[in-house]
Amino acid sequence: MPHKNPAAKRAYNHKYYHEGPGRQQHQAYQLELKLATFNAYGGCKCARCGFADHRGLNLDHIAGGGTIDRITSPSRTIYLKLKRLNYPPGFQVLCANCNSIKKYENNEFKGPRGWKH
Repeated sequence: MPHKNPAAKRAYNHKYYHEGPGRQQHQAYQLELKLATFNAYGGCKCARCGFADHRGLNLDHIAGGGTIDRITSPSRTIYLKLKRLNYPPGFQVLCANCNSIKKYENNEFKGPRGWKH
């Protein structure tokens, strides 16, 4: 059921989760989800080079298709979505550099105007 005043609800959520007491709890929950997802897909390290700082790690779609996931759901919810689906196959943990290199090697990279390299 939609909220009676969506603008007021949005303002309340913003204040609570971005400035108020819910901020630390929310950040801790998001980090817990992210780390659980990484552990389900081989651990908190890059599958190519072994980089192990969670701040620089990404979840990679092995067969591509990340653009469709980004369009259909915000990036912050992909971890929850995968948890609810019991961590289906087809994903891996890569560092940001290896993820970019893989996109380039597979000709998946799109520039600012949609052209491919």
